[in-house]
Amino acid sequence: MTTRTPIHIMSFDAAQRARIAHLAFDAGHHAEIYANVEELVSSAPAVGIGLAEAGPGGCHVYEIIESMASIGKWLPIVAFNDSPNVPDVVRVIKAGAIDYVATPNSATELSGLIDQILPDAEAQRHRRKVYTEARARIGLLSCREMQVFEHMALGASNKTIARRLDISPRTVESHRAKMMIKLGAKNIFEAVRYHLMSDDNTVASM
Repeated sequence: MTTRTPIHIMSFDAAQRARIAHLAFDAGHHAEIYANVEELVSSAPAVGIGLAEAGPGGCHVYEIIESMASIGKWLPIVAFNDSPNVPDVVRVIKAGAIDYVATPNSATELSGLIDQILPDAEAQRHRRKVYTEARARIGLLSCREMQVFEHMALGASNKTIARRLDISPRTVESHRAKMMIKLGAKNIFEAVRYHLMSDDNTVASM
């Protein structure tokens, strides 16, 4: 049985939007349509999959991903175009899109596409949630607590951190205790895990 998935369709061509929306409904999914990048970003959908017309060089997909990120939102994006080319596919995937496909022409084709990308979309959604939560926790730290945290994440001892920051070991212990409370970490290993999860490169490689 097909899982009903919200499909957020962005195309500058009204006829194209309507046609793909009908395919989505015929495939058993719910469709929302957007005339441009601004409409999609201002709506900031939190569930479903974005199906976005790529534009020259994939420019529209970049705009969606960057604009959503700037407001702390994320949506799995699949780019489409009548004639995808390899350089554009590479650019769009590197920018953060899940896939770049030829424009769907049937409900069966669209359904197969959704079924194929859903597992990856949900996995990315989970990684982004973990990343966002980790960044939010780390954002609570003061400047000095962050400095202590950075050194601690590299394996430095309290004495080493004190020497590097020109403060007393007791002050390091105080910052460390406050930091652990703000992070909600039970131990140093959990704190370091938040540090790793908040890194863009770590998320991209997960």
